[in-house]
Formats: sequence, C-alpha cells, structure tokens
Amino acid sequence: MAIADIVSSLNRYGLHFALLDPHNLGALSFSIIEQLAKLKHIDILVHVSVSDLQRNAALYSSEVQRQFDEFAPEWRKHVSLDANLQSVRASMIAYWSDLVKRLGLPRAKHTELIKGTGN
Repeated sequence: MAIADIVSSLNRYGLHFALLDPHNLGALSFSIIEQLAKLKHIDILVHVSVSDLQRNAALYSSEVQRQFDEFAPEWRKHVSLDANLQSVRASMIAYWSDLVKRLGLPRAKHTELIKGTGN
C-alpha cells in the first residue's frame, strides 16, 4: 500500500500535516488514517463529504456495497439501519469519529459544514 511506504519514509519524530480530501467516502479508507496515526507528530485535516453521505447513505449501506466498510470498518456492528437515514448518517459519523479517537488522534474542537451558494 502506498501510504505505508510514505509513512515509513518520513521522520517518525518530524512535524507532519496530511490533508485527506477524497472523491467519496469509499475512497477514504480508514487504513490510511491508521497508517498516518503511527507518526508521532501529525495533524490531519479530513474532508468528509457530507453531500456524498447524504446522497448515497442508502446505497452504501446495502450488503453488496463496500464504501462504508472502507470508511468505517465494522460499522454494521455499531450503526443501526433500523433508524431513518438522517440517524444512520449521524451514527456513521459518530462511529467514524470514535474510531479516529481510538487511534489516539484528538477530535477536532470544531467541525464546519461548508455549503456552496446553491446549498
């Protein structure tokens, strides 16, 4: 995996910054964050596409799709699909945030929903 090669080539004690801006949630493999978390001093800015989550939550949560599996491993054990889609989306983000926190990475003090002029 390319990220493992990148992380292994960096100074473990250097100051690092990673901007993760995937095309969609499936492209944001949690293994990337796990690899980056191995660095002692790193700040990670992640763009989580809420619009992708809103548009495709029903599709991504189907048994044959793997986007959520890449984004938040074992999410099916922690996110109930019996709720409405808004609750499913909120639970998915909460679970993903917990996974990040378990890696020892601090949760952002604030998150911001960025909207264009067309909403």
